[in-house]
Amino acid sequence: MIIARGNNMISELRKKYLKLLGEIYVEYGFPEIVGWIDGIIAIESKPLTQSEISKKLSNIINRDDAFTSVSSVNRAIKYLEAYGAIRKKGNRKIGYKYSSNEETLFIGGFLQNFIIMH
Repeated sequence: MIIARGNNMISELRKKYLKLLGEIYVEYGFPEIVGWIDGIIAIESKPLTQSEISKKLSNIINRDDAFTSVSSVNRAIKYLEAYGAIRKKGNRKIGYKYSSNEETLFIGGFLQNFIIMH
């Protein structure tokens, strides 16, 4: 029971972290999903495909108006790539995987460490 309760708390912290990043990105004129994706990529220990990101967002962001499809993820990733916030590895044939560019994180890095510590 304690483990289940702890997992729920971690899940809630992840949700709050992603929503906060979404709000921060909106303040700077970006779509909310860009912040969510930056957050997902920052807290994951391995690179993710667009499909994996979409599934994780769908599980965490439970809103009817949230665009979490692969095509929405694709458009949002283009913003993060353009600003150098994420790294892309792979090719068209085998697909791409995305990971965070730690050099560009500040707020995300701070919040990521907070979640990991708690």
